[in-house]
Amino acid sequence: MPFNYHIDIERHDREKKAAWSISGQSISFELSSRDDLQELIRRVDSLAIVSGDDAAQLTIGIKLLGDVLLRYRDDEIFSDLFPHFATFMKKLKSLPGGDQ
Repeated sequence: MPFNYHIDIERHDREKKAAWSISGQSISFELSSRDDLQELIRRVDSLAIVSGDDAAQLTIGIKLLGDVLLRYRDDEIFSDLFPHFATFMKKLKSLPGGDQ
């Protein structure tokens, strides 16, 4: 069963006194995945290879990049990167708790 996501990225500009405001610039797109991103984030967080929000950023970044690399792995621009990404993923999944 695929999981469907709507991703919104909004640029925030820091104002005085640590307040945040939306600058009005945003990017939105849809993502369909066989993986539950929340569960993947929990698993990466439990590996303790990064801390805090970095676990979510790393997980979502890997997922987004990985999906594009898989779709376009035969294209010249991505073909050199794909084997290195695959090696990284194998190493990540080989960590204790990495592929539960």
